[in-house]
Amino acid sequence: MLHRITPGIVLVFLLGMVALCLSLFFYRQAGRSRRLGDPFEQKATAAFFTLLLAVVLFLGSLFLLALQLPH
Repeated sequence: MLHRITPGIVLVFLLGMVALCLSLFFYRQAGRSRRLGDPFEQKATAAFFTLLLAVVLFLGSLFLLALQLPH
């Protein structure tokens, strides 16, 4: 099955990993802002939407991999 993985699938998966890391970074920044009493809603919103993007990219890479499987 490994020979069916294309560079496009790898790229989508890696973009998902980057989005997940950004989501964790934004989540930590929002938590820090909340503890300090600063407005944190924008950072929390960014964390949520980058996490959503990561999930979509991971599911997209799985879908692309499923398309490569023999029927």
